[in-house]
Amino acid sequence: MSGFLTSKCIWGCTVFIDHVTDYVYVHLMHEFTLAETLLAKISFEKIFAQAGHTVKHYHADNGHFADTGFVADINKKDQKITFCGVGAHHQNGIVKNKNKVLTQGTHTLLLHGMRMWPQMIDSMFWPFAFKAMAERLNSLQLNSKGDTPESLLHGISIEEIPVKSFHTLFVRSTFSTAASIKQEPLAHQNGNLDHASACASDTRLFTLVASHSSLTQLPVV
Repeated sequence: MSGFLTSKCIWGCTVFIDHVTDYVYVHLMHEFTLAETLLAKISFEKIFAQAGHTVKHYHADNGHFADTGFVADINKKDQKITFCGVGAHHQNGIVKNKNKVLTQGTHTLLLHGMRMWPQMIDSMFWPFAFKAMAERLNSLQLNSKGDTPESLLHGISIEEIPVKSFHTLFVRSTFSTAASIKQEPLAHQNGNLDHASACASDTRLFTLVASHSSLTQLPVV
């Protein structure tokens, strides 16, 4: 097979962090355009709307988040947005730290998969692993009260939330222990990539609340 289906690659993602629950949402992107950035914003807000929440404020880097179209969408929905200073990425430290955690965790998941099944898993699966790492943070990261970001978002106990594994997407038989690990930039890979859909949210949700979210865009390479 050749053509559009095999040439459309994932080039990066937009990362959203909710300041109230610490919930992280990763939206995979084919290109860093205003249209795809707005689609990422809509997808993030849809998840929160399904959980009975609305997003009232964004704190973001510059770039497409400062574009007229993005700001217009913010104003249309009666939201607010603030920006980091030029070169002052420490002003968005929450999402920058989360990017580090996501990236390092993705390396671990991907390299483990490549070691256990080198014939199948390579760097092309980076987007899958990145999404899987975000889900693990949402499902397994506990705060001081024993709640996860996912349980706080949906207002349910952690026992009611299923945990999904990155490797169950691909592995159905016994692994081979022989490994030949290689790393290639995703930009050099061609493939039709997608991620597993999130589980359906519980119907017992919080009433409408305001959330404060940070967001940034980063390349997946």
